[in-house]
Amino acid sequence: MEATVCGEAVLAAEDGLVTESGTPEMWNDGLGEYIELTGLFGKKTRYSRLEKTLFKKGDYVKKGMALGYAGRSGDANNMPFCVVGKNAD
Repeated sequence: MEATVCGEAVLAAEDGLVTESGTPEMWNDGLGEYIELTGLFGKKTRYSRLEKTLFKKGDYVKKGMALGYAGRSGDANNMPFCVVGKNAD
């Protein structure tokens, strides 16, 4: 797997609803600018440390769509992509 270059488009790993969208001005555990998607069966994926996001909470995105652009916002100790968990409902 190659590292993402700042300014490069960050693509959705799957279809999903944007359930969270944050900015560096918010206290969000050092995630910086980020988007969290809830996909099929409640699986959540988070894309953080973005330079800019292209969607807001409530938007629906399809796999492969650009969610935003890679950047350096947030704490460097946070992973820029992670599977957050699965909703039990």
